[in-house]
Amino acid sequence: MIRKKILRMVIGILAGTAMMLSVAGCTNNIDEIVYNITDLIDDDSAKAGGTTDNSNPNAPKEIQSKVITQFSCDIYLFGEWGENYNGQYFDFRIMEDENGELMASEYETGAEFPADEELLTSLQDMIDKYDLAKENGVYRVTAGLPPEFQKISFSADYASGEKISFTINNDPNDDWEMALYKIFSDWFDKNGITALNEPNGKSKITSIDIRFKDNEKQILYDYAEVIVKEEDAIDGKTVLLKKYVYDMKKQETVKEGYVRIPDDFYDNVNGIANSYDLRPFTPGSVLYGYGRKKTKTTEEEQSSGSIHLRIEFEGDKKISMDSEDDCDIEILKPMLYSLIEYYDSISEEEQTEEQTEEQTEEQTEEQAED
Repeated sequence: MIRKKILRMVIGILAGTAMMLSVAGCTNNIDEIVYNITDLIDDDSAKAGGTTDNSNPNAPKEIQSKVITQFSCDIYLFGEWGENYNGQYFDFRIMEDENGELMASEYETGAEFPADEELLTSLQDMIDKYDLAKENGVYRVTAGLPPEFQKISFSADYASGEKISFTINNDPNDDWEMALYKIFSDWFDKNGITALNEPNGKSKITSIDIRFKDNEKQILYDYAEVIVKEEDAIDGKTVLLKKYVYDMKKQETVKEGYVRIPDDFYDNVNGIANSYDLRPFTPGSVLYGYGRKKTKTTEEEQSSGSIHLRIEFEGDKKISMDSEDDCDIEILKPMLYSLIEYYDSISEEEQTEEQTEEQTEEQTEEQAED
């Protein structure tokens, strides 16, 4: 108790000194200094797994500037980074180096590249989207939790002299943390630095089945690989693509049949799928669940459709999902219709080939009769 009182006296003296320095123009980080000092307090409640709250209730909850000049944030996310789907700690920073150049880095992986307007704008958009300014001044930490819920700190300095700073317990399922990782990971990858990429993050698709009901168009699409008997094989191929399209409004089948799977089928499928981010739907991904907010619908309110999706990747990774959630449908619909357009082109090619063969046979028969 005596030690704690002494520490609090020291804090008071140092805080007063920090304020005097601020008035003198030597520093503008009073809150940060105080927070770092209060971190030293031997709090009995924190030792017992309790919560330490040193929040500053007077910290502004709105920031006028949009120009970030310095940034730091550490987070912990689950992901396929090792055996048993271990998590990963990240320490993102944007600071000037010894030459005065603004550098973006991730400390744990050693990734580093000069920061640009694209990165800074993306970060500010993320801050605005998740209204992180409302957390400014918060210092609330519960001790004794697992690694994924340990203390993390967020700090963003602005050209105006404003600042957002808070310290809380990490939550690996928070969308803003996943969004932060995605911003840095995608940006580094775009600039040729792959250190933040997940292992096997770009695995190739080896099998895919789709059943998609679009209630808006009142159409049901069903595409899947099937194995048929040898007598039903096409060009000797027994693994075929089943294609079924049903008009729910007219209650009639639009298309139904089997087509031969082209040799470049999966090259084309991967080309389409790689244009979309499937990580929020891939178990084991650091972004699994990102952006997938469940949309509640009443019994009277029908969802926009349903998706049955099975995708297998190299390396035994899989997506296996059944969803009627509007959010999932909204995210996946562009990819699904791109794939459907490709599947339809396969059918048309097969039909064209069959029609050409039939026409050739008819012409041969007519010539033989003449």
